[in-house]
Amino acid sequence: MSHTALACEEALRALRASYTPPSGFGASFVQMYRDPFGRIYIAPQASEPYLHLIGPGDNEPDVARVAFEGLRLPRRIQRTIPHYPNYALGPLAGSACDTLMITGNALVPSTMAGIRLYPNPAHDLIRLEMEFEGEKQLNLFNALGQAVYSLHTSSASVEIELSGLAAGLYFIQARRQGRLLGGVKFLKR
Repeated sequence: MSHTALACEEALRALRASYTPPSGFGASFVQMYRDPFGRIYIAPQASEPYLHLIGPGDNEPDVARVAFEGLRLPRRIQRTIPHYPNYALGPLAGSACDTLMITGNALVPSTMAGIRLYPNPAHDLIRLEMEFEGEKQLNLFNALGQAVYSLHTSSASVEIELSGLAAGLYFIQARRQGRLLGGVKFLKR
């Protein structure tokens, strides 16, 4: 069993032991999904309008924050994670299915968890402004989750050259000693 699978099993045992569901409902955790930023979403078995959430801890890389009913949904779900298409598949030539169509020139403000990125969409260069003090590592991932660039810095303002990257969706994560500080996504044209 993988390290991630073992960690998920341990997290589920802890959830079952500590969660008291609303009156008339049993506690169940049936399906989990991990996002690119390390958060784990857990669906309840009963028809409920929420997901449980496990996120990275604030102070220690091995500590997690657990939020029961941590993500409210617009409608009830049952025994599943809501369907979110896998945009990492990219364009599929000659097919109307799973093909991305990107149009428009609107600027999208990109501020998330202490990181401001501009311009977005970008062409040759992005600028990052961060609220995080001290040494940190910036990792740039493509839409497939492959690391394409890494930088160690203590500066709160950074410029990253994009000319060697293909057009597409990218994610930037800021980490300190393995702990996720924040992340942001952007589109490279």
